[in-house]
Amino acid sequence: ATQKGRIGILLDFVWYEPLTNSKADQFAAQRARDFHIG
Repeated sequence: ATQKGRIGILLDFVWYEPLTNSKADQFAAQRARDFHIG
């Protein structure tokens, strides 16, 4: 039987960078990546 279906992939990638080189911004960026990526 032919259904003429299609298979696709959706890639959603977000990367967070610290605003400055301060430890607080680096920690916040890492925390955001951990939250989003898991």
